Amino acid sequence: MLRHTYGAHAVEAGMPLDVLQQTLGHASFDTTTIYVTTEDRRRMKTEQGFWEKKMK
Repeated sequence: MLRHTYGAHAVEAGMPLDVLQQTLGHASFDTTTIYVTTEDRRRMKTEQGFWEKKMK
């Protein structure tokens, strides 16, 4: 759980995925990209809020 939290926060803070891959010791880049999913959800929620405000 702590590794996943670290990975998600690192992506959110802008850590390049290749650096995160090396930091977490992943052999496969695909394994590292699971941490992007959390960021995608946050981005979509932020964009939705923007458009809801814009359309009022």
